[in-house]
Amino acid sequence: MDSKTARYFRYSEEMIAFLRSGFMNMSITQLTAAFNAHFALNKSVATLHSTLQARGIKCGRSPGDLSKGRPRRFTLEQKHWCIKHYPLMTRKKLTVEFNQAFNEDRRLSQILAFLKNNRISSGRTGFFKKGQVSWSAGTKGILKSNSGSFKKGLVPHNHKVVGSERIVKGGYIEVKTADPCVWTPKSHLIWQRENGPVPKRHNLRYKDGNPGNLAPDNLFLVNNAEHQILNNTGFKHYALAHKDTVILIARITNKTNEVSQHV
Repeated sequence: MDSKTARYFRYSEEMIAFLRSGFMNMSITQLTAAFNAHFALNKSVATLHSTLQARGIKCGRSPGDLSKGRPRRFTLEQKHWCIKHYPLMTRKKLTVEFNQAFNEDRRLSQILAFLKNNRISSGRTGFFKKGQVSWSAGTKGILKSNSGSFKKGLVPHNHKVVGSERIVKGGYIEVKTADPCVWTPKSHLIWQRENGPVPKRHNLRYKDGNPGNLAPDNLFLVNNAEHQILNNTGFKHYALAHKDTVILIARITNKTNEVSQHV
């Protein structure tokens, strides 16, 4: 494309919509790569940056939110909040309450890393303190071994046969694959039937974000690094038509990172 052609390049409505949606979740560098891959173009970062400014397209993020794919930093207010509340609740509950208090979407692993890096302790050890009374104190001679358990061969009323299905938290479907209580994600069984076992350190994901849609073409496999990249770039917020491109960008980014670590 010569300079005269580039000067009068017209962006279609679809291209502008792609830029407007993508800039909410990607850095300008990531957006440029995704844009070029999706529309088979070769725009530079500077060119797209000028286009975004000319059309008033803003990301709506604080500076550094997606810099180099890194998550947002915790604020001093959030640190004081964790110091105050961590002694009062479990780590999982702390994560839920934190996200509700600050309108964020932090993962449990991020909260745990933050607590560890800042040496924030709950003060709990898991051991009995001196003078603390055990729950079973005073029951000697009352409680007997297996006094409240099922006898051998007795089947509980809520027993599920192998092949039964259940829906767990998040809308995920599990299938009972063995007794007494072995459950396997149904998506894994479908993937294994079509493609073979899910390798270690890999994750099965749903393109449309719906764990109830188990159509084989809605499932895709990524390794742990690619899985993290997709989470950092807000994969679930993209339109379905753009997700194959975002997945490709995540794979390319991961390969680039692997190569750079060995240079």
